[in-house]
Amino acid sequence: MPPRVSILFFDMNSFYASVAQAEEPALMGRPVGVLTTDAPNAACIAASIDAKRCGVKMGTRQDEARQLCPGIVFRPVKHDVCVRYHHAILRAVETVLPVQRIWSIDECSCLLTGSQQDLPKALDLGRALQQAVLDLVHPALRCSVGLAPTRLLAKVAAGLEKPGGLHWLLPEILPDRIAH
Repeated sequence: MPPRVSILFFDMNSFYASVAQAEEPALMGRPVGVLTTDAPNAACIAASIDAKRCGVKMGTRQDEARQLCPGIVFRPVKHDVCVRYHHAILRAVETVLPVQRIWSIDECSCLLTGSQQDLPKALDLGRALQQAVLDLVHPALRCSVGLAPTRLLAKVAAGLEKPGGLHWLLPEILPDRIAH
């Protein structure tokens, strides 16, 4: 019998920056910092994957981000646009699985039942969910998916690889699987 999981947790990668890239395609593949406000030395609330690779993270101020990542482009957060994308993501996910719970604007979980709990089937559902978001929302919006018997383990699994990871955790493979 294959291992079984009951929770699929998904976390949108660099959500606010990815929304900025989706809205402004010229930003795709470029380092982007999303700011709390359009003001001198505002802090980043999000950074694109390319900006993160240079060391820009949440809370990094504009001046420091420019030093870490020459060529970074800044955009102020557009909450109304991000909420619109959040709803589009939920609609895309619902084509694969019902959303059980929304944890934040970029994190949700789905309950797996019956044969969906078999790990190979759950992995297929995770891949289908990732593809649905790319196809039905925008290619800039990638998500990481975690599968596990509990939400906490599923969230940890989703965080093991970003962007676009798909991982699973079961108590019997811990702590080795997360020892790094």
